Amino acid sequence: MNFKELYSLEGNNKVVDKLGRIRTYSKNYDLFSPLISKEIYNLGFRPRYKDKKKFAVVLSHDVDYVFNQISLGTLVKRNLRDLSKARLKNILKDWSNVVIRKPFKDWSVDKLIDIEKELNIPATYFFLCLEKGEDDFNYKISELKSYIDKIVKNGSEIAFHGGLKAFEDENYFNKEYSRFYSRIGSIPKGYRSHFLKFNSDKTFHLLQKRNFLYDATLGLPDSIGFRNGMCYPYRPIYWNSDEFENILEIPLHIMDVSFFKYMNLNLDQSIEAYQKVVNEVKNVEGVISILWHNNNMSGDYKLLYDYILKDLTSNNDVWFCTHEEFAEHWINENLEEMEKYLLKLFAND
Repeated sequence: MNFKELYSLEGNNKVVDKLGRIRTYSKNYDLFSPLISKEIYNLGFRPRYKDKKKFAVVLSHDVDYVFNQISLGTLVKRNLRDLSKARLKNILKDWSNVVIRKPFKDWSVDKLIDIEKELNIPATYFFLCLEKGEDDFNYKISELKSYIDKIVKNGSEIAFHGGLKAFEDENYFNKEYSRFYSRIGSIPKGYRSHFLKFNSDKTFHLLQKRNFLYDATLGLPDSIGFRNGMCYPYRPIYWNSDEFENILEIPLHIMDVSFFKYMNLNLDQSIEAYQKVVNEVKNVEGVISILWHNNNMSGDYKLLYDYILKDLTSNNDVWFCTHEEFAEHWINENLEEMEKYLLKLFAND
């Protein structure tokens, strides 16, 4: 195994999809095994966590859609159908949503906040900062003040979700970043790209230029698991000098849409796949990063999410924390020691 190539995110076999994302067919190793973290652990590295917990969970939500936008053509067709069946209430409801612009109830961020409050666990919420006319616009961040206030009150984190072009275009990045700062009133510590779009050279450069503490993008959209063999946060490395960049990557291991949309699993198979990944993390006392979108809180998605939270909250060895809290702790307590073991591994590679 070439651990340097695995750690470098892309390696030589860089096959991408139409969105420019690395996919599982680019990988020729066991995605369900944190291969590098296992090697470091076997060399003697032992992470230290708050309250002497054995492993950590960072839970996050990308808030991509809040309003159920319907095109005028679709709205007219639906209204004509309802009119033919005398369903006047449906017509009034459709147009009231257009005029008043209410959040779609099935995509309510409140559901997530209330669940976390009941379980007494924090999470990190990544919000887009787009304007009408921009790619994938659905809401203005200023429209979601009530959600943001509730999230902060609950002890959770608000972080920056870069749009479809921000990951590699400094003009888009700066424009969206400025909206976040002006409308949230704070400087974001963390970042994740929309649709997990990433350019390992340009994105890290943009984040370091703005002094971000961490990135939380690096995962594979079409599979859960360990994209570069790590379930420990790490810093990218300059191979010509063996020096590390000044940003922490908290790798993404589990994303909701991977199970049903990309991997084409049923609920039982999804639970089994989740268990494989979380057991691997437990075995090396790592951190597991979970992303669940607010618009995936019904049907099998909700059943799987409930199972995952029940499984993790029933374990007394787990430390739940926000990405920011975890990043600061890891940098202060574990990073220097981990990197010594990492360089030792690479020297023997």
